[in-house]
Amino acid sequence: MLDKQVRRRSILMGAAAAALTPTLAAAAPAWAGNSKGAAQLAYVGSRTTAARDARGDGITVWSVPGDGSAWQKVQTIVADDGTGRPGIPANPTFLTFSADHRYAYCIHGDLSLASSFAVDPATGKLTHLNTVDTRHPNPVHLSISPNSRWLIVANFAVPGDLCSISIRSDGTLGAVASRLALPGEAGRTRGLQEGPNPHHVPWDPTGRWILVPDRGQDAIHRVQLEASSGRLVLGGATRTRPGDGPRHLLFHPDGSHAYVINEISCSVTTYTWDGSTGTLTPLHALRTVPPTDLRNMTGAEIAIHDSGRHLYASNRSGTGGAATAGPGEDTVTVLSLDGKDHLPEVSDVYSTGGLRPRFIGTDIGSKHLFAANEISDTIHGFTLTPSGKVTRQNGLVAKTGSPVCIHFIPAPTT
Repeated sequence: MLDKQVRRRSILMGAAAAALTPTLAAAAPAWAGNSKGAAQLAYVGSRTTAARDARGDGITVWSVPGDGSAWQKVQTIVADDGTGRPGIPANPTFLTFSADHRYAYCIHGDLSLASSFAVDPATGKLTHLNTVDTRHPNPVHLSISPNSRWLIVANFAVPGDLCSISIRSDGTLGAVASRLALPGEAGRTRGLQEGPNPHHVPWDPTGRWILVPDRGQDAIHRVQLEASSGRLVLGGATRTRPGDGPRHLLFHPDGSHAYVINEISCSVTTYTWDGSTGTLTPLHALRTVPPTDLRNMTGAEIAIHDSGRHLYASNRSGTGGAATAGPGEDTVTVLSLDGKDHLPEVSDVYSTGGLRPRFIGTDIGSKHLFAANEISDTIHGFTLTPSGKVTRQNGLVAKTGSPVCIHFIPAPTT
């Protein structure tokens, strides 16, 4: 089994020294919340089909206590399991919400569909509104435009593309308004880089640009949206190192830097960001697993603490189903960012208590970090200090089939 915690000094791409750190304190610090009342709600998307070696029921809604203790299930939106089980379409994986939390949206992995839901303001429960065709197989991520009129979807299947879908005033989805092909050549990694594979569609802090990590082409595309028509316009690309396989991207809270988790090289690259020109400039890269971990590891998800002082990356063993995972539990790496140029300097590596942490993320307020272990059917939690260090491993907080995304919103006050 992997060491629960490993501390190492990070330098450019991978040379490091690792050593065991002391066991974390069992008790939460004085500043941590101690109320077991629901501080927020968590919405968990899952895979549901045997083709994905999945055991998920669909979308589950959970009440999340403020002290990091066990979640309580509020609702299950049942999805097709690929054999015709009644419910919404199969594999409701990644989720997003309107800015006012009145509506939720999901994409359906391996299909070509996206769905909308109404959110009950009193309970947070979801009601399915409609489902539309994205007109391309295997959507993998989605985001909402700053004017709330368009849903942007990344369609992964080669040759992957982007599309914009209209959002009507009642929260339902309309038709596809625009499609955007992603030019370029396949990467060097056979089987993983056969052509365009857009994996993420986050907006930059100015709301002018969509940044699109493309695993299949070792590129990060920058795209703009015509707000009135929904037309997507390609504005160029930043090329990454060959074989990186960029997967997800996020921005530092001050908007000056971007961080990309590279799936294939299992690394994080730091870029400076110029929102006026849409320019990413690479500064620094490092592996997110210690040199003592000799498994076949890939990067999955990246998150940042509200303080801007710590970054988190998940590391997955194996590929495909459960047979290739492990041995031993997978990990989340906690990276310290220096105060001068926001470069990662030191990392702590913790077990996620399970296998294939496809998703990690902080709750509202960044008091806790959670890892969704897709193969182990578990969600594990960590308590964080105000600067983002892990101070307590809370362990299992929820058991649910094949979790691949968690989205938090404030709990209802009524």
